[in-house]
This record gives sequence, structure tokens and C-alpha cells, in this order.
Amino acid sequence: MNRSTFSIVSAAGPEPSRETWEAFRGRLAVPGTARTGSPLMISAKSLCIPGGFYGIAAPSVQIGYNSRALTVPEDTDVGTAIVAAQLVSMNYMWQQIRMQGGAYGASCQFNHRSKTFGMTTYRDPHVRRSLEIMRDAGKWLQNPSSLDPSTVDQAAVGVIGQLEIGHLMPDEVLRVSLTRWLAGESPEERQARRVGILEATREGVQKIGQRICETESSAEVCIANETVLTEAGISPLLPLVKYA
Repeated sequence: MNRSTFSIVSAAGPEPSRETWEAFRGRLAVPGTARTGSPLMISAKSLCIPGGFYGIAAPSVQIGYNSRALTVPEDTDVGTAIVAAQLVSMNYMWQQIRMQGGAYGASCQFNHRSKTFGMTTYRDPHVRRSLEIMRDAGKWLQNPSSLDPSTVDQAAVGVIGQLEIGHLMPDEVLRVSLTRWLAGESPEERQARRVGILEATREGVQKIGQRICETESSAEVCIANETVLTEAGISPLLPLVKYA
């Protein structure tokens, strides 16, 4: 994002994304006239890619970068979903993709504003294997043998530590504060989210897993060289870089 360009990536679909953007755009006001001044003149240009499985070919890339995004219902418990994302990231994807699969990194995050889960792998030697693991995240959360109450409690405590900004560098504090201001997020909303995180239970996490499995709004993208994509049975959607 800069003064002339604003890019939005969403798995919610064209219409929900457009409605959310229109509501958000009015908050982008000229400094000093926030909430009361005239919003900046911003035009929206949309590239709508329907949910599916896409490959982006990058000729020089020898390892992959995979991602999966999905949107859960609006009434999903935010605190429990955040804890579920932490569990998927640190207990499931770390073991399956990082330790066993050899990827340099793997993570899962939940965006409480868009109700979207985002899973990614970094410098990953696998494509289809990693995406299949990400697809099974909901099943893993529902499996009684995957979690015990103490594991859920530990994940909740870890998430709470990440929410605090007192330990951040000044530039990071500014970024977080600006994001909260642009989103219109109140201290009461943040406190309610903290309470929801601390009250997360194994049963609640299992329900989140069920919602992940039932979602119909999802998209998957991987970046790799064309040979790897072809071997994985993926037809490249578009080249990352076009060579003359």
C-alpha cells in the first residue's frame, strides 16, 4: 500500500469483498480530518479469481511457496478461532510440513475482521503434499487424539502474548496502532477478543475444525517452477515473470 496504490487479497468472493472495501474506504481520510473530513479519492480495481487451485509459474524457483485461504461463517467464535489457528500453525503444520516435509517455514493465521484462515508454507520442496496437509487441518482439529485441554490452554497463553504491543519496537507499535485505527477497532473489542481467547476449550476448537471442513469459500495458490507444478498435476494459472 502507498498513496497511489492499494491492493486487496480476499478469499471471501467478489461481492462480500467489494462491500467490505466500500465500508472501509470511507475511513481512509486525509490526516487531520479522520472520521469527519472528506475521504481520499480512491478508485478500486478488482481482479476476481474464483476459489480454486492455482499454480503460478516462476522459472527460477526451485522450491515452492504454497498458500490456502478459506472463510468461515460470520458468527464463528473469534477467540477460539485464533487459538485454533495457533494450534494448526505450531502443532500441526510445524510437525507435518516443517519437520517431516522439510519446508523452511509454515504458518496459519486467523483474521478476525474478515473471518478468514490463511495457511502458508515458505521455501517448501513439496506442492501437492503440503496443500493436502493444509486441507486436512480441520480434520486434525476435530480429532480427539490431536489435542488435550492443556495444549489448548498453552496455545491460548501464547496467543495472548502475541497480542500485546508493549514489547514491540516503536515502528511496529505505530503499524499496529494505525491498523486498529483504520479498522475502527475499540479497546472494548480487543478486550472481548482477549477474553474469548482465554476461554477457548478443546470442544470449541473441534467446532472450529468442523467449520473449516464445511467451508465452501476457499482458494489455493502455489508458486513454483513449471516442472514442479506439472509433476504435481497443477496447470499454471499465469507466469510470475514473463521472459522475452
